[in-house]
Amino acid sequence: AIKSSRNLILSGKIEPGVNALPWREKRLAERSSRSAILWSGGSVLLHHFNQKNLGSFWSIRHRWDEQWKIGNSWQCSQPAYDAEFIDAFSWWLSEKAEWFLEHRARGPMAIDAWAAALWSDSRIQAAWPVVAEAIHRLESWRGEQKASPAAEPLLLNDGTGAFARFFKALVKDQAVPENISFAVPWEELEKKMKIPAYVKRIRGKLNVPRERFWLTAQGLYRQAQPFGVTASKSRRVSR
Repeated sequence: AIKSSRNLILSGKIEPGVNALPWREKRLAERSSRSAILWSGGSVLLHHFNQKNLGSFWSIRHRWDEQWKIGNSWQCSQPAYDAEFIDAFSWWLSEKAEWFLEHRARGPMAIDAWAAALWSDSRIQAAWPVVAEAIHRLESWRGEQKASPAAEPLLLNDGTGAFARFFKALVKDQAVPENISFAVPWEELEKKMKIPAYVKRIRGKLNVPRERFWLTAQGLYRQAQPFGVTASKSRRVSR
C-alpha cells in the first residue's frame, strides 16, 4: 500500500499530502508533530510534516542499521551495507554465469574465456566499479579492526583483471568435480577416491548437491546437472 501510494505521488496523479497515505500511516502521522518513519519493502520512508502542513514533503532515507554477518561476527552500519551489497552482486553474477553456460556456451568453458564473455556485458561493466569500491572499503575496515598501522593501505582496483580474479574465486566456491556422486556417504566415497575438503564444505555432511557448476577432468566448467536436467528442457530467458 505504501509503495503504491508513493508511485501515484511520483507520477503526479495525487498530491503528496497526508491524504495520500494509507489509513494506518495517516493515523500515525496525525499523532505526531514532527515525523513518522514507515517501513516498506526494505526501505524507510520518512514523511516530514508539521502541525500546519502534515504532508509537506517526501524523502527516502536509508534503512535502519540492520546487522550483517561478516566472517564470524555480526556488524552494522557501513561494513554491513558493503558486505550485503557484495553478497547481492555475487548472487546476481552467479545467476548470469549459470545462465550463460546453459544458453550461450557450446559446451564446457575455460574460466578465462567464461570471465571474458561475462565482462562483455555492459551491465556487469557498469556494476563492477561500484562493487570494487565496496570491496576496497570493506577490506580497509577489516584491516583497521586488526589494529596493524604498519600495514600499507589497500589500493582500489576496479579493472578487468580484478573482476576476473573475483569471478574465479566466486566460481570456485560453487563448483565441484563432476565425477563425485551425491547422496552417498563420504566414508564410502573416500574408499574409492580422495574427496577435497572444499567439496565437503559445499555439499555438507549429507553430500547434498548444492553446487552450481561442475569441473571437468580437462579443467573446464559446465552447469551442474545432478538430476539429469538438460539445457533443452529449460526456458530460454534473459537474466
